[in-house]
Amino acid sequence: MMMFVALSMVFIALSAIGVNGQTEGAIVQRDPNSTCTICASETDTPNMDPTFAWFQGNTDMTCSDIQATVSTGALIQSDGQCKDYQLMAFQIGCCTMPPYEYCSVCPDGSDYVRSNEVPIGSADMANPTCAENVYRLASYIPQFTPGTCEDTVIQRGAFYCGCPNVEQQCYLCPDEQRPTNPERGDAWVFGSNCEGIEFLLSLYTTEECDGLRNDYGVDYAHFCKCPNYEKEDTGSCVLCDGGMANPNFVYTTEEDPFERTCQQAQDFAESITRENICIRLMEEVIAKGCNCNDGTGPVFRAEGQATTDAATSSLTNQVSVMAILALLVQGFLA
Repeated sequence: MMMFVALSMVFIALSAIGVNGQTEGAIVQRDPNSTCTICASETDTPNMDPTFAWFQGNTDMTCSDIQATVSTGALIQSDGQCKDYQLMAFQIGCCTMPPYEYCSVCPDGSDYVRSNEVPIGSADMANPTCAENVYRLASYIPQFTPGTCEDTVIQRGAFYCGCPNVEQQCYLCPDEQRPTNPERGDAWVFGSNCEGIEFLLSLYTTEECDGLRNDYGVDYAHFCKCPNYEKEDTGSCVLCDGGMANPNFVYTTEEDPFERTCQQAQDFAESITRENICIRLMEEVIAKGCNCNDGTGPVFRAEGQATTDAATSSLTNQVSVMAILALLVQGFLA
């Protein structure tokens, strides 16, 4: 399901966004007894026709729909239904800020451990504490259903904050161990390191997790080097079928999350499990300057055909050269 990819890319991109500010006056709350408005903060001006939304899934509600609903005057700011509309308005791009402090960290409203860290895996900032995480925009992004606290990152990851009756259900490594290379960076799908990918997967339930790893078309347990893990033979992705001409060339730019060489792209390709993902991602790498010896592009070999033609070609060339040398020597000695 490509929706998983879209959601995860938005979420990981937001992992670098820090705390929105916790000083007095940074977040201007409205009078709880005043009429409900589409945006939670007094300083937030609604956008009825947004060009970007944090939530990338499907929803029947538009900004105009929410505006029309809350404008009836039937709700006040402190109503839960009003806050749900304000939460959705932020998620679909109508407002720039969510209704901070509305969604409790623990689903049942219990106290949480404020000093616990949430391992978002950002290369640009330290992991936020659970208290700081309440003021991160990324905490209010939903995975499937906008307008409900239960589906936000903040409550899906409640187990990080010591909340009762919640536990992690989905893991990067099938045996629930930590990957041995948490800092290894994926510059191709998530734009995150393995710790960030591990965090994203941890937000899903057991039912959602089943088959989720396959939806990305990449075996991240293999890429992130999970302990004692061996990749199943689902086929093999090769950047250059006839060998690579410039393996040390850095094809990424300053805008990319990680600096990567053509050889590192091939290293990532070894974890790709689907042909369409292989061809799409590796063709992008070729377009950015990675060159193949024979001018060909990426190939995906079906299950059982893991030996690369490049290796076979190289061996054949060596044998041919040795045979020619032998004939020459025989000629000189004749």
